[in-house]
Amino acid sequence: GVSPFCVASSNMPDTPPLDRRGWGLGYAHVLPDELFMQIISFFGPKELLSASCISPYFYLCCQEDDLWKDAFIRNRDLTGGIKFKSTWKITTLFPGDTPVPEHFTRPQHRFANIYSLYLYSKWYRSHMDVSKFGSDTGLLERRDAATFPLQEFIDNYDFVSRPVLITGTTRDWAAPMNWTRDNLVAKYGDALFKVSDRGNKKVRITLREYLNYIDTQHDEDPLYIFDSGFGERIPDLLKDYDVPSFFPEDYFEVLGSKRPSYRWLVIGPPRSGASWHLDPAGTTAWNTLISGRKRWLLYPPNYIPPGIIYYEDEDTGRMDWVSMSSLQWLLEVYPFLQEDMKPLECIQEPGELIFVPGGWWHMVLNIEPSVAVTQNFTNFQNLDRVCADLAQDRDGVYGAFKERLLKVKPELEGTFKKFELEYSQGLAPFDDLAFWEPYVRQACEAHGLQVPPSDPTMTVPDPKKKKQDEEDEEEDGPITTTDSGENPVFFVDGKYVVKFYSHEYGGEKSFRSESSTYQALGERPDLRALCPRLLATGRIQITVPESVQPDACVPKKSGGMMSDANEDQKEDNKPARDDARLETTEWPYIIMSMVEGTNLMIAREESATTDVNEIARFVAHATLQVNAVPASWETSQSYQSFVDFLVAQRRNCFKNHWTWRSLPHRLILEVDTYVPRDVRTLIGPSDRSEAEKAQGIKEAWTPRWLHADIADENVVGELEDPPARAPRTKPAQHKKTRPNPAPTGEPNATNGATEVEGTMVGQRWHPKHLIDFGDAMLGDPFYELIPIYFSVLECNNSALKVFLDAYSPELVEQYRANPDAWIHKAMCFTLLHRCDSLRTAFRHRPETRTLPSLADLARALWTITL
Repeated sequence: GVSPFCVASSNMPDTPPLDRRGWGLGYAHVLPDELFMQIISFFGPKELLSASCISPYFYLCCQEDDLWKDAFIRNRDLTGGIKFKSTWKITTLFPGDTPVPEHFTRPQHRFANIYSLYLYSKWYRSHMDVSKFGSDTGLLERRDAATFPLQEFIDNYDFVSRPVLITGTTRDWAAPMNWTRDNLVAKYGDALFKVSDRGNKKVRITLREYLNYIDTQHDEDPLYIFDSGFGERIPDLLKDYDVPSFFPEDYFEVLGSKRPSYRWLVIGPPRSGASWHLDPAGTTAWNTLISGRKRWLLYPPNYIPPGIIYYEDEDTGRMDWVSMSSLQWLLEVYPFLQEDMKPLECIQEPGELIFVPGGWWHMVLNIEPSVAVTQNFTNFQNLDRVCADLAQDRDGVYGAFKERLLKVKPELEGTFKKFELEYSQGLAPFDDLAFWEPYVRQACEAHGLQVPPSDPTMTVPDPKKKKQDEEDEEEDGPITTTDSGENPVFFVDGKYVVKFYSHEYGGEKSFRSESSTYQALGERPDLRALCPRLLATGRIQITVPESVQPDACVPKKSGGMMSDANEDQKEDNKPARDDARLETTEWPYIIMSMVEGTNLMIAREESATTDVNEIARFVAHATLQVNAVPASWETSQSYQSFVDFLVAQRRNCFKNHWTWRSLPHRLILEVDTYVPRDVRTLIGPSDRSEAEKAQGIKEAWTPRWLHADIADENVVGELEDPPARAPRTKPAQHKKTRPNPAPTGEPNATNGATEVEGTMVGQRWHPKHLIDFGDAMLGDPFYELIPIYFSVLECNNSALKVFLDAYSPELVEQYRANPDAWIHKAMCFTLLHRCDSLRTAFRHRPETRTLPSLADLARALWTITL
């Protein structure tokens, strides 16, 4: 008798209108229905029966079958099985073979004038037919196993963490014939199977009783079999399928009896499935559907699905989350997502295998009665992610895993060393001034650079606490820091910038590139004013507590399938020990002078007056000087390192753009066909013929030293101040992302620069310096155009022509000779760029985001008016 709103559904027409909820709940009527139902969910069977006698509204709430289901599972030992009897209320009150009185099978009472959208929605979801509730966007490729080479799978999917559907994987399996409902009941009807429960309690049921349950239940989130021990208890089932040839190894095999759960038999009715979760320990999974149909939804790593609650567990220090059921998410969250915020989707048909790379969020809804088998594994492609997860535990699993794996694969020793270095460095929070200040002082004093003592009465700010007001954001000490960026950067007494290099973000390569570039430019008197002056370089031993959890590590726990997968591993998610060991690692660093000025990004945000043509000519001059650096420190003066870089970017192109989500979904599908698989054809003059491109890179083409990140935050200038006003300056911070406009006096983003405090309206900004060479490398000068055009020139076509005329008339002539090839190359480098350049492009040219193809987008962005 519950209606969602004021829509009568009563069989008692003579009853006068009443606010049955108000008087039926008494003072509890102030609580929303969802909260009220959460409170009574703690009731046991006796309390539910008693409460149902209070009022009609209490009666209807206490009839909610999910309450009885939770009470039944919570208060009983269910390892011996369940005998389901049409509803969970009857199953709870009359368990096992207890006869059910006739009056308990009658329909429940109905009442007029009771309205609850919450209760109605739960009823609706519990009775919904989802057989046609499917969606396949086509963004997930389907490949036939018979014509899908293993190496192609490794290169284009496993290596780059890209999901894929593989058809025809069960052609040689006995499972499609042996795992029909009748055959399974005939052979294994009395066998007990583990059932997944959102409360993570061990629940077992015979297959015969489970099939009776799925025929009669009306649960919103039905129980489904998710059994990790089926192979040990019923080994004959293992004979009915084989691990597909695409997955030849699993490193976890070396753990023997300590190996985590890794394979599951999955059986479920419509509406059942797994809510949003990550698979355990960073592992990768394959799931093959024997019968039925499943709807899969996936989000890439580092993209938290909308609608879930993500938080830090106080006991374990790990990130954890709470997610609603799959069906509820699809009904209440999915319809309100913008098109480009929606996940990857597909319908898995019988005989199809879905490959889910480690770290990908995924959710599953069974839209037909389904039977599947799934396995999780680790190999070389996801080893770093698995190690990051294992290293968070203090139970020795990581050490045992590493020791045993190296015995059979000693070639992985370098991989483990690289992981351990990056992991240890990740333990030091980059914005924790209290931790870093002694090391900043040590680095400066090692080179005779004096740092004033800190005021002992000054409290060092806690980076984990938000500032209460604008005054709190002022840092008056001699050493200040920034709250973002890929590496720790510190500003010392308004004179020096100290930058440490994390191995996770370039490490030795970035250190060598940036320090060598500053040194080379500083050796030329005419260029010393172009960039900060290199004062010193060095290395320092930094000790961090091992118990600190790195932010970048993969969360351990998940809901749905993962919770059941780990039900036998009780040691998971233990709190870290108090007796934490200390880890010491070596960090390279540079110390440079702090140039005075304001970066272009801040000047624009603070409304300073700028001349885009002046900026274009300055950047052209500065880029030419950087490109002319001989880069004698590079062992190879060929294009090979740039080719290797482009190959890696090509492999990760789909994952990068899907993670960034700036490029519309329909255009992400085109990336593979738009960008040539042989990236060498992109290097060199764009007006070459196809035959010339096929010949490869000519030795006559000399690679140039590229800055590779000339964006607006890395171009620093001076303000021409009105006579009546003089600006105050203060050290600015280093940021790699565009912040929101800052309030007056807030530090903003530059690297080795200073920033004007307050509004810049009426002031004219002139470019003077180029900073941040951490991404510098040998390569094709064409690559420099991407951030320059989108960020510095703000997609201004006429300014791009000014830049090209000053930078390289040869590029202009190549455009005249073959504009289509020039535009294609520019768009390819845009798609392959290490940063999300298209986000910036769409901010300046939003109308281009609706174009139907990458070719149309390329022409709209890169056509030059000569």
